[in-house]
Order: sequence, then structure tokens, then C-alpha cells
Amino acid sequence: MKPPTQQIILITGSTDGLGKQTAIALARQGATLLLHGRDPQRLERTRREIQNLTGNTSLEPYLADLADLVEIRQLAEQV
Repeated sequence: MKPPTQQIILITGSTDGLGKQTAIALARQGATLLLHGRDPQRLERTRREIQNLTGNTSLEPYLADLADLVEIRQLAEQV
């Protein structure tokens, strides 16, 4: 497996709970993260918080409600 600094990782539910803690840990290890959330304000707030905590600037936000198949398809196309 490649080291985290050579990986691009999609974290679903990255604005709270386990997803957020996982994103913080991986950001600290230098991974490029695709942060998923369904609320634009919370997603941007989370991105800034993780960047401030870790110094990692390789954080890209992605909006999608995973209960909506159309939004899932759009997220897949974006990623």
C-alpha cells in the first residue's frame, strides 16, 4: 500500500463524528483528501478546521446527499 502522502482518499460524512476524526488523522499523515458533506457551510467550516489543525492544504470539498441517487451519480462524476 502506498504511504498516505501518495494517496487521494474520499471521506464520506467528513463533517462530523468518525468521518471527521478519520479525515483529521489522514490529513495529519499528509494524504490528499476529498471531503464529502451535504451542507455547504459545515463542509467549508470542516475543511478550514482540518487545514488549521493539520497544516494540510490538500483538502477538496464535495457536496452530495447520499440519500439521493442523482446526487450520488453527480458526486461519482466529479470524483
